[in-house]
Amino acid sequence: MKKQIILVSLLFILLVSVGFINITKTDILTFKNSQIEVKMDIVDKDSETILVIIAGSGPTDFNGNSNIIDGRNDSLLQLSKALNDLGINTFRYNKRNVGKTSELKDPNFDIFVDDLINCISWLKDNNYSNIYLAGHSQGSLVAALAANEINVNGVISISGAARTIDEILYEQMVNSGQKELADKVIKNLQEGNLYLKEQSILDGQFSKKNQQFILTWMKYNPVEAYSNVDTNVLFLQGDKDSHITLDELDLFSTLDYKTVILKDTNHVLKIVDSKKDNSDSYSNPSYQLSDQLILEINDFIK
Repeated sequence: MKKQIILVSLLFILLVSVGFINITKTDILTFKNSQIEVKMDIVDKDSETILVIIAGSGPTDFNGNSNIIDGRNDSLLQLSKALNDLGINTFRYNKRNVGKTSELKDPNFDIFVDDLINCISWLKDNNYSNIYLAGHSQGSLVAALAANEINVNGVISISGAARTIDEILYEQMVNSGQKELADKVIKNLQEGNLYLKEQSILDGQFSKKNQQFILTWMKYNPVEAYSNVDTNVLFLQGDKDSHITLDELDLFSTLDYKTVILKDTNHVLKIVDSKKDNSDSYSNPSYQLSDQLILEINDFIK
């Protein structure tokens, strides 16, 4: 019996030491001009290292899900849990207009950067001295710009565009048969003007407020932003990503940082082998998260 008790005690110590006891905390952080809803998954209470995960564009929450898509993919939730299993603490947060985070009343991309800087400062004040950023899609640029303003220990770009958002949008619209609309809207934005004619066809993606937001977003060139990051950087890109292609990774390869192609991985970081899988994975969490993604991030941090 004594031997069994000792074995059970040792097992408990081992489970604690490898980080299987997970403290998950959802909180509201209040800053001068905003409230940010955050979720922290802490597996090593004694560690001063934490990874901040920044979601992509649109109303994407800290789990990687969007309220404009039926179903969920849970990509960022699954990424956080997978890294927790490897002993890495994670910090996720809801962007403006998502969950309990403050509304984005001023359509200005810079506010996204300010919010991340505030979160990093809060982590530093709470004894996290080794802070890493992992930005997905739009979050890649947000991470780079924040790292230009505040010291962090490393930045990971996941499926991030290397060109300005106006170039990306124009190409996507042309490829989807919307060249006429792209010529009207994007060309006007590139000239610094809003396109307010034919408002009935612009109410969604190109409403007046959204155009104002794009104007503040398109002034940033991601390659230039990353060239000014004074810390280690890792670029990760899935070869099955239908939104951000490997051409973007090639543009980043001009910088002196490591770039990695994630095999059979799509934009929501899931393993797919067909167009149907790619589409279904956006609203079905059962698709497998890329193991290569997890291992590359773990190696980068550790």
